[in-house]
Amino acid sequence: MRLSKRIAAVALAAVMAVSMLTACGGGGGGSTGGSNSGNGGSNNGNNSSNVGGDTTDNGKDDGKNDTTLGPIDTNVVAKKTTWKDSRTGKFFGANGKIYVKYKGLYDGSIPAVFEMAGNTKTKDVYVGVTVDGIKCMGMLTDWKNNKEYEIFYKEIFNLKNDAFDTSKVPAELQGKDFYFEDNADQYTLRATLPSDNTEVEICTYEYPQNSGKKYYGEKLVNSDSGDVQIYCYNFTSGKLEMVVTINHLNQQANAQVYEEVKNNFSDSLMKLPNGAIKANDFDDAE
Repeated sequence: MRLSKRIAAVALAAVMAVSMLTACGGGGGGSTGGSNSGNGGSNNGNNSSNVGGDTTDNGKDDGKNDTTLGPIDTNVVAKKTTWKDSRTGKFFGANGKIYVKYKGLYDGSIPAVFEMAGNTKTKDVYVGVTVDGIKCMGMLTDWKNNKEYEIFYKEIFNLKNDAFDTSKVPAELQGKDFYFEDNADQYTLRATLPSDNTEVEICTYEYPQNSGKKYYGEKLVNSDSGDVQIYCYNFTSGKLEMVVTINHLNQQANAQVYEEVKNNFSDSLMKLPNGAIKANDFDDAE
């Protein structure tokens, strides 16, 4: 009966595009990235230089956008620093929470908006998928209970997209929020940040290559994959606009462009919908 077992793989691909979230344990020198699920192009990688969730904020979203860090001097002096002292590290390290939203493709062809939240203290991750303006699916990891949940919101039944066939969903689940529960394993999503002493290179970064579009860049090497990740900020607004990942094998660069970046989110994201039905018993229904 399962509407889309693929949501797990799609959610993983989406999260892997956000270099601050990773699919495996550890958080040493950087987190796993390098997959591009959303907008942004690619070129040769040349560069110019509460289910287990934390409940301390009582469900309030008091996160600040990265623009609160202010504009950046265009006279960038190339130098090396640490993650703890970098602009990115200070912003996300303030309370260990990460929230980003961006446009991409669900299942490789369906325009969607992804929102991703990670609590690096609990390691929990949430990925939400909105299609045609309707938030219809989500993935949630709960490391306190070593569980992962594949969530389908009741609004999915309002979708008029042929890619989402809800006709075979059992009557008991029609018009309801429901979810599938699974045990977490080594491949289950985790939220991590680089360690405080991870080396970060400050530079001016041009992307795409030879475009004349330059950013304040903070570059570090992923200690697990060997890929290079550059956090790219707009000089005028101070906003983190994208993260560029350069594959260490073929030097191809992929950019993930963000619509929204914050360092906090409502704890409600880390909880199953109220009254949601566990649907594992219906999984084999035709």
